[in-house]
Amino acid sequence: MGCQKEGTNRADDYPDQMGEIAFDPAMDDPDFVICNESDLVHSRTSLSYTGGRRGIEDIIRKLFDEEAQEYDFDGYISARFLVNCHGKPGRLRIEPMDDGFLEQAAPEELMELVRKSVMALDQWVVIKPANEGKDHSKYLIFKIRRGEIDAITH
Repeated sequence: MGCQKEGTNRADDYPDQMGEIAFDPAMDDPDFVICNESDLVHSRTSLSYTGGRRGIEDIIRKLFDEEAQEYDFDGYISARFLVNCHGKPGRLRIEPMDDGFLEQAAPEELMELVRKSVMALDQWVVIKPANEGKDHSKYLIFKIRRGEIDAITH
């Protein structure tokens, strides 16, 4: 006896690997090059950023401060993306969520600022020699309170 309904959770409903982000010509820069799509690294500990966590936060907070706009949003914004073998971000997918991690609407200007912030992070460095020259999946989660960044998790 199983607890699942027949026909649900079929293997073809899921990507081969978590973290894969298929190219979408409507959303993605065609000039963003993936070096080897079949050998994507999914480890959180194999990729770092110049300046570490502080380097990421400094760049993102600077862009948010330059915008100096208040947004009507409380919740989280998940940013999933790939970092290619040259250390550049691309194939970004952004999802706003409420405090229960359920999808919710967010101001388009805030979503664009998150996109701009993540794409400005172009100083990624591989910290495990075995993963040198490989592409990586990455994520950042923005905790937003009263339209301002409360925390950034990765």
